[in-house]
Amino acid sequence: MKQIILYVLMILGSMTAFALESKVEYQAADQSLFVMPTAYTMPRGMKALTDYELIVLQYAYAVNDHTHISAMTLFPITEEMVRTFSVGIKQNYLHQGKIQSAFWTTYTVHFHVMSIGNVVSYGTPDNSFHIAGSWATDFESSSNNVALAIGTIQKLASRTAFIGEFVTASQVLEKETNGLLLFGVRFKGDKMSWDFGGFRPLQGDTGELIALPFLKATFAF
Repeated sequence: MKQIILYVLMILGSMTAFALESKVEYQAADQSLFVMPTAYTMPRGMKALTDYELIVLQYAYAVNDHTHISAMTLFPITEEMVRTFSVGIKQNYLHQGKIQSAFWTTYTVHFHVMSIGNVVSYGTPDNSFHIAGSWATDFESSSNNVALAIGTIQKLASRTAFIGEFVTASQVLEKETNGLLLFGVRFKGDKMSWDFGGFRPLQGDTGELIALPFLKATFAF
């Protein structure tokens, strides 16, 4: 728990640097960091296809300036992978100055798993801090899980930004503090963005491992 408090304090301490940022136009992938969603949404009518490591595909459509509907699945090479198909919606319900908030819900049809979450974002899509919490339930086994994520994106150049995330879940919070740390660089474009980074588990013996590579691409159209 001490590590989580430290991460939160570090990012909260950097929030004052964002206070003078001017508004920026939407760029591909602003709606998420590496894996956690942000409160930001695409302009009405825009669509986005996101590819995680050629394994997970996600399609999103902006019904209006504040609402996304989406569908996601593992790359459907086999019938089993098709069963991972899930649908979701994200609704931005608060936009007050530099603070925005959105809730989302997803449902995996075959496995009857539903998740509900909320994210608060502070700053602008170029320089911002995000904190999110979610709850998931399996209707067949009646098991539940709570997850917490904190993250930041900081502009390095006009088309380049640093991304950092920390994600943990209720099972590990009951024991010692561990989870997943993600960090890397986003190359931003109006219609295409690429995320190059790594992720490192914070539990177990990782030996000399620094991080496992991570690649994500987002195409907006």
